[in-house]
Parts: sequence; C-alpha cells; structure tokens
Amino acid sequence: MQKFKRVKYADLSAKQQEIFNFQKAAGILADYGFNCIKLADDWHGADFLAYHKDGVDTLKVQLKGRMTIDRKYQGKGLHLAFPLAGGWCFVEHDLLIEIVGQVTNWLNTDSWTEKGQYHSGKPSQKLIEALKPYVLSSTRQGTIGQLFEVEPAQWALRGDSHLWMDMRAHFTSIALPESADELEDLIAKTFHELCGQPLETVNDIYVKDYDHGGMSGGKVSAQFWRERAVPLLLSRYAQA
Repeated sequence: MQKFKRVKYADLSAKQQEIFNFQKAAGILADYGFNCIKLADDWHGADFLAYHKDGVDTLKVQLKGRMTIDRKYQGKGLHLAFPLAGGWCFVEHDLLIEIVGQVTNWLNTDSWTEKGQYHSGKPSQKLIEALKPYVLSSTRQGTIGQLFEVEPAQWALRGDSHLWMDMRAHFTSIALPESADELEDLIAKTFHELCGQPLETVNDIYVKDYDHGGMSGGKVSAQFWRERAVPLLLSRYAQA
C-alpha cells in the first residue's frame, strides 16, 4: 500500500506551487458547481477557466499566491483567486481595486502609482473583513466529537481521561469548523468551562467531578493538554 506524506508548500518550486494552488482553488470551486480547466499559457490574463454546471457563468481566473492588484489586469473581466482567511478569495479584479481603495492606502503608494501593481501576504484585518463575502472554503464533513473517538495512548493525570470523555460528549453534534485556529479556540474555551481555569494554566487543576480516588484523582494536567492532547486533535483535524 502506498504511503502518503503531506508536502510543505514552502518546499515546492514556483511551478509546483502554481499547480498546488490551482488544485486547491479548483477543489473549492467544484463544491460550488464549477469545472476548472488549466490553461497552458496566460490567455487574456487568465490562468484557468471555471465553467459553471448551469452553462451560464464562465470565469476567467488569474491565480495568485497572495492578494494582488495589477494595472495589466484592469478591464479584462478577470477574477483574482488567492488564499485568504482559511479559504480562497474569488473576486473580480476591478472590484478588488475598488475595495482596496476604500479600506487601504495601497493606491497612493509608489508601488501602485509608479509600477502599477501592489501585493501583500499579510493584508490588514479591515481588508480581510471587506473581502469575507468573496471567500469560499471547502465544507468539512463530520463533527468535532469524532476527533475524540480514539483516546491518547497515555494520560498524564487521572482527571485527563474524564475531561477527554466530557469533551467528546460536548462536541458530539458540533460540526468541524472551517479552520484549525477556530478548532483550537473552541477546545480552549471548553477546557476553561469544564475545568474552571484556562488552558494556559501552569499548575495542575483540580476538578471535583473528576475525583474518583487515587493519588492524582480529580487532577487535570493543562500542560498535557497543551503539548499532547490538543496537537493530537489538530493533527486529526488536518486529516479529516
């Protein structure tokens, strides 16, 4: 049986990154009824075409690894596609320029006024919020509770296993979130609610409901959850 190993985007060549981005973007558009065709050359600024199943809409898409505006794309009816906020942003290039002009100073920079282009790998939160209506993401199947089905091989303290079971019950019917950051926040919030103290707590935490006897009865190791349990759950989420 072939073994699969996840690749690191940073380890890919420029051409491989382009292919990687196309596959990611096409996969998301497929969820919305589009069939994507990669073009061999830059056709009127488009890297690929996206045909909708209804036969009405066809998008000419320029693929980018980061948010970009460029004068050479203006007036061509192009959509820009780039990763943003845990998904992919698909927005008309000329509309993107309008939005950028409303919430940033990009259009006043030398890069835009003299070179006719501007790009950013870390757009402001205000710009991200303005573009959220154009961000699409794949819908993950399953619940958070399913991540807890297989217990860790070893616990730190007796209370950790009881907390794990309570976490599993709490998340039984809660759908998987769109991002790992959101999942981590949900786990941390629930940890605080069940234990009465935050996940960042340095000392072990005593939870009366988890005390069923034994030397470490009722005690929960926040360090165990930070360093082992949460990373394990995030790893399972990445594979979901």
